[in-house]
Amino acid sequence: MKASKRAIRAMAVSGIAGLFLLPGARAAVSERWNNVNAAQACQLSIPTIDTVVSPRATGFRNPGPNGAFVICGVSKDAGISTGVSIARLWLTSTDGAQHSVTCTGVAGASGIEPLVYITKTHSAVGASYSIIDWTSADFGGGGGGVDPMPGTGNTFSITCNLPPQVQIVLASAKYYVDVGN
Repeated sequence: MKASKRAIRAMAVSGIAGLFLLPGARAAVSERWNNVNAAQACQLSIPTIDTVVSPRATGFRNPGPNGAFVICGVSKDAGISTGVSIARLWLTSTDGAQHSVTCTGVAGASGIEPLVYITKTHSAVGASYSIIDWTSADFGGGGGGVDPMPGTGNTFSITCNLPPQVQIVLASAKYYVDVGN
């Protein structure tokens, strides 16, 4: 009986000691995209009931005769991850014609760090998907790998002057999650 207890103790001690001899754990990082239908991600910047601009099953659409300011929140999943490293809007034309769309991406946390505004214009939004994106390089970062934009720990916002016959289909965010080794 004493021999078996000694054997069990010896195995337990050697097992615990073996844990300390394992090679160092290395962190693995996984790229993730959070894609949200614009019907959920976007809204009018100045809400009003006197407009035809609204969410539809295929996105946030402007079928009316005038432009309208729309704001979209681009977010990432909760958890241990970097901030957003790419924020992206997918747009299409509903009439098949080419349209010019101007949008401003905003990074930073009001009251915590300075807000940084970067405006971009995409002049060829047509019937196929067009993409406007912001990267960390636009905000002074390295622009590669896991380099997040400042202040984008959880969110990034984009405001567009959405012209007539244009819709925002999707709002996307690229970020990285530490998934262990």
